[in-house]
Amino acid sequence: MRPPSIPCVSWYVGSHNCPSLLLTLMCLMLIIPFALLAGGDWQAAARVWAERGCPYQQAVALADSSEPEALLEALSILDSLGAAPLARQVRAGLRQLGVLNVPRGPMAGTRENPAGLTERQLEVLQVLADGLTNGDIASQLVLSVRTVDRHVAEILAKLGVASRRQARAQAEALGITSRRP
Repeated sequence: MRPPSIPCVSWYVGSHNCPSLLLTLMCLMLIIPFALLAGGDWQAAARVWAERGCPYQQAVALADSSEPEALLEALSILDSLGAAPLARQVRAGLRQLGVLNVPRGPMAGTRENPAGLTERQLEVLQVLADGLTNGDIASQLVLSVRTVDRHVAEILAKLGVASRRQARAQAEALGITSRRP
């Protein structure tokens, strides 16, 4: 039995000499999460997209929900991807559901930063790059040590590094901090 004639599939099979069964299976794998979502099973669709490492499609599936928790998860993903148009729709949906504290999303400066750092995190990073301890950073920036601890942890996470030295090197590589004399 031959798979149904789909123009893009027929072209692929014809130009790549691919066994039609394998191609049919590949197409089904792509179609499954879309079919789940079309059938109203946004949870399963989101789970499949997450397993496949497709965050935008996962957020689209979550955004199909009317549950605030799922919408907030979608919003978090969308904000991290910079997908502003869908994020605005999800925020509007959350407000319609009566959610009081809808996250506003990253500020313009944060969105423009290659590592997604806030202005305050950039300040802390600049001083951290000078080799200061958290206590010294707190004194210099007039913050509590605990607040600096939190900022340093966020900076390391956003830069994807494990140490202050790696953070400084990564920040310099990204051009978001420079060595001061």
